[in-house]
Amino acid sequence: MILEEGRLCLISLLAGMQMMAVYDLLRIFRGLVSHRFWVIQAEDLLYWLTEGLMIFTLMLYVNSGILRWYSLAAMALGMMIWNGGISAFCVPGITRFFRWMKRRWKKLTSVFRQKLRKKIEKERKK
Repeated sequence: MILEEGRLCLISLLAGMQMMAVYDLLRIFRGLVSHRFWVIQAEDLLYWLTEGLMIFTLMLYVNSGILRWYSLAAMALGMMIWNGGISAFCVPGITRFFRWMKRRWKKLTSVFRQKLRKKIEKERKK
């Protein structure tokens, strides 16, 4: 009995970390692409609906559908651990890296576009 509760607690802790990892992907995406307020709200709604389904499925299969408060507390703790630890460093760093890549890509493509325009202008003059 105690081993099963410990197992549920550990699984819930890891599920909370997974939930924040998925939300971090959403944060990174938002850092790269500007969103209107209503789009952010829709993304959050979709995120919580899918995570709620994940929590329901977890409780159904791991704990026979019985909701335990310590399980929810373990999920919240897992979310806080992830958000305060890994997420605090990864999200800003990954977002900066992709923004840097985006700027480099724009610079690279602008050089090619300029060369292409010059070539097209030469062809038109002939």
